[in-house]
Amino acid sequence: MPLSDILLVSMGLLLLAILASGLFRRLALPYSVMLVIIGLGLAQWSEHWSALAPLRQFRLTPELVFFIFLPTLVFESGLNLDARQLLKNLAPILSLAVPALLLSSAIIGLGLWALLGLELPVALLFGALISATDPVAVVALFKEIGAPRRLNILVEGESLFNDATAIVLFGILLGLVVSGEGMSLTGAGLAALDFLWVFFGGTLVGGGLALLLCELQSRLRIAIDGILALSLVMAYASFILAEHLLHVSGVMACVGAALVLGSYGVNRLPQGAEQSLGEVWEFLALVANSLLFLLVGLSIDVGDLWQQAGAIGLAVALVLLARAAGLYSLVPLTTRLFRLPPVSRHEQHIMWWGGLKGGLAIAIALSIPEQVAAREMLISLTLGVVLFTLLVNAPSIRPLMRYLGMDRLGPDEQAEIQQAKELVRDSARQRLREFQALGLLGPSNAERLEGQIQAEFADQQPRQRPELASRQAYLLALHTELNRLEELFHLGLIDQYSYLDIRHILLIDRDRHDGQADTNARDLPPAQVSIFVRLERQILRWLRERNWATGLLSRYQLLRLEHRLQRDIAGVLLCHSVLERLSEAGHLQGEELDRLNRLYHQRLQRRSERLAEIRASFPLLHELFERSAFSRAAFQAALLRLRQELHHGQIGAKAYQRLSGQLQGLIDQLSKPHLQLDHDAPLPWLRQVPLFATLSRPALEALSTKVREQTYLRNDIIIGEGEHGDALYIIKQGQVRVLHQGETLADLGDKEFFGETALLGQSTRTATVQAQCPTQLWRLTRQDVLELADEYQEIAAQLEQAKTERRL
Repeated sequence: MPLSDILLVSMGLLLLAILASGLFRRLALPYSVMLVIIGLGLAQWSEHWSALAPLRQFRLTPELVFFIFLPTLVFESGLNLDARQLLKNLAPILSLAVPALLLSSAIIGLGLWALLGLELPVALLFGALISATDPVAVVALFKEIGAPRRLNILVEGESLFNDATAIVLFGILLGLVVSGEGMSLTGAGLAALDFLWVFFGGTLVGGGLALLLCELQSRLRIAIDGILALSLVMAYASFILAEHLLHVSGVMACVGAALVLGSYGVNRLPQGAEQSLGEVWEFLALVANSLLFLLVGLSIDVGDLWQQAGAIGLAVALVLLARAAGLYSLVPLTTRLFRLPPVSRHEQHIMWWGGLKGGLAIAIALSIPEQVAAREMLISLTLGVVLFTLLVNAPSIRPLMRYLGMDRLGPDEQAEIQQAKELVRDSARQRLREFQALGLLGPSNAERLEGQIQAEFADQQPRQRPELASRQAYLLALHTELNRLEELFHLGLIDQYSYLDIRHILLIDRDRHDGQADTNARDLPPAQVSIFVRLERQILRWLRERNWATGLLSRYQLLRLEHRLQRDIAGVLLCHSVLERLSEAGHLQGEELDRLNRLYHQRLQRRSERLAEIRASFPLLHELFERSAFSRAAFQAALLRLRQELHHGQIGAKAYQRLSGQLQGLIDQLSKPHLQLDHDAPLPWLRQVPLFATLSRPALEALSTKVREQTYLRNDIIIGEGEHGDALYIIKQGQVRVLHQGETLADLGDKEFFGETALLGQSTRTATVQAQCPTQLWRLTRQDVLELADEYQEIAAQLEQAKTERRL
């Protein structure tokens, strides 16, 4: 068929799909099911109507599914997946994607072997290809019916992950069927390694490619249209590179790329690009989804399937039985084993009945080589099972959810509706009063319309319980913080590291309060410290007592100090935004409002005090940072406003280009400042140490050349009890606490010192020293002192005298 005819028929099918979605909107059928039915009808009419004869050549092929439709649909689904929720539910998802699929394949294969007389390898081959739930079919349906968030994560995650297991298992069994050989223990082990490579290798390929492209986009400052094109390259390049060249899972590569872009890359996009990215991929998914399910219908000959009705009915029963066996056993076991919130029995019912099959199963079945004798039988069984799940399971999921009561509004959802009603009433009334004030709307009509609005959107729910109202109020505050945080990031006031860290803290807090009403909690629960903070602590612990890393540690601590400034400045602005939002929230009253105001005033005070502490301790560094950060934020805000004016037509392209270029030049000139601390000679501090108090000035000056300056932030561990170190520390500025087995021994301040026994050869620390505020220290190692002792005999004599006194 000529390319022009292919394009014409494709556009006709797409037009038909879009028109059908509008014409049959009131039907209870999901969009994907409706398309399959239309495809079935077109396939039958094309046999009797010559005008539709070209449709006979439109059939699904493995290449069409794998390399045209699947990358778009999987990438769009992965882009919208909540990576944090996915990780939280990874255990039950993987249990369904791997062991449950293996169990399902075995049950289906053994059942067909026993009941239909198929050869066992052939029967297991069908079990492998039909056990994976189709990500395309499941994602399309659950998005349409609005499944609960956790249920959606579980089903989407399973459907996206278990294809790797199915494809690897299918490939192994297909090799056995074609060769006619059995499987040895060694072969089974190699197959397991092959699966791990395909599954995780695909994820690494996609994630690595996405990281590379995201970094290129950020450094080259690619415009929004270029970003959209780059995301398309990311989806198809990761899929084809993984599947065709590296022979790993293309779907997992696509999912990995989408998760990296959705959780990391979008944070580096220009403001407004994230919304454009989502809209474009939603459009691409609609096109691919429409054509795919139409082609599924066009590829099925109902007459041929009817002749295999008995075998297909048996296959459907085995598929449902096998899915139930894996799901109802492994999901509860996994949630108990990993101490996760249980998946309710009703949710398990929906997951069982929602195990749809679609274009992926058909594509795998069509890839069976002609030399396999039972090929046509397996294709017929696949088409029959796919048709059953799309025409029976899919349309009945919504009624099943209604029957199980899963469509009922929970307390939080009822509270959301009440708040939304209040917003609707206020907005409509404000607009009516504006029209009335301008003399455009008469008093009688205004009164009637206000009464109608009040009647339509009146509060019909009883007043919320106090604990529910408190939780909703706190979630409103967190939502305000998240929105303000994103604005600060786009202004350039905080970098991506600080943005992700603060956002991670807020999301943990949101998840913690999503199921309880305690709003008097601290910024973070003790057991859930930010992953960024844990990483910083580990790096600090690894570097702090290593002599070779002294310079590296100093630079690292300056970087941490800069990020601490960013976090606290952002924290102050977030608190002000929440307090302003609370003052405008009419639905918050009394105790709820007072409690939240107290909480955020306390947080504001703590963050302001930390900023003042750093300003007092490091005035030069604070001045450099302040000048650079707020200049950048001001210029970036002006640039964003300029873009808005261009978008609304307030200024022309020529004016925009000139002014935006000038602003961008000013921003580029604000290179990252070289932050530095105030440098003083360490000589006065060395004289405070009894070991050096009687040394001559030349000896002290020689020692001062060996001293290195270090900085520690509040709560940093400087030396750890039981660790090894050979350095003396003198407090230049700040305060530290000395602890032994958790008990406080002493608090030390300016010009005091600790760790002096290390200079005498004792390398094991007998206490922990922790900074109580931003603290600057002088550090002198035993090795440096011993080197100078060879040149200055008075230093050697002082060391020997100190050792003698210590022995006595």
